[in-house]
Amino acid sequence: MSEKFSFQNGTPVAAYEDIVDFFRKRTTSVCPVCGFSGWNILATNQVNDTNVAMGIVMLDVETGVPLAQAASYVLAHCKKCAFMRMHHLLTISNWVKEGKPDFVEDENS
Repeated sequence: MSEKFSFQNGTPVAAYEDIVDFFRKRTTSVCPVCGFSGWNILATNQVNDTNVAMGIVMLDVETGVPLAQAASYVLAHCKKCAFMRMHHLLTISNWVKEGKPDFVEDENS
């Protein structure tokens, strides 16, 4: 992923292909509700001719300003039963910046 896509308007972003790589390398593909193995990634759009996945940012309902402590997520839903799951977008973005390393469990994990 190009460095220019790490943030957009203060929201972390990751290339769509990087999100798919993260799901394949770090998650199970089986839905915990129905057992199906097909997922759709939500909240994707085009930025400078590149598909990116952008998280949800919580907004102040009165001002429309993003909250400073808002977390960004990638949402995915099961193609069969519509079960939704969320993944922390900044963690995925950092994983990409680190070169997509394999997960190594240690006592601090």
